[in-house]
Amino acid sequence: MKIRSTLLSMTFAWALATGAVLGSTQSAVAAAADAPKELQAVPLTTARAASTSYFLMNQQTGRFLDSNFQGSVYTLPYNGGNFQKWNFISSTIRDLATSRCLDSNYQGSTYTLGCNGGNYQNWTRYSDGTIRNNQTGRCLDSNADGSVYTLGCNGGNYQKWTLYV
Repeated sequence: MKIRSTLLSMTFAWALATGAVLGSTQSAVAAAADAPKELQAVPLTTARAASTSYFLMNQQTGRFLDSNFQGSVYTLPYNGGNFQKWNFISSTIRDLATSRCLDSNYQGSTYTLGCNGGNYQNWTRYSDGTIRNNQTGRCLDSNADGSVYTLGCNGGNYQKWTLYV
């Protein structure tokens, strides 16, 4: 009886652990599957041409980086609008609709400002989908509510972004 109880406990613990791992993997896979069919993913590090606009999708949430003329940055479901299109010019990320650059600070706030060449507007894109602010060393992050901010780089899917054209 004790052996059976121990086996059941071990099986239950394994099922819980497997479910947690599968759940986090499935949400990232589901987010990628939710990408609109007309979009084509491109490697994050290949975005170079200022004349090409890209959509940035958060790999965990499936939501797209968006902004407005007031400088707010957030994520929304894909809508194909120019506020969700971004140009990569040198190390800056510029919103097509507003012509404002993605900016951040040491407190983790993320917003857009007029492009000024400042260090807080310089970002490095990595092949794993991470986008790091060069001044603060923090990574672009998001959550299911659509908030966008920077946090210490942790390798999580909320800090990974897929580029689409």
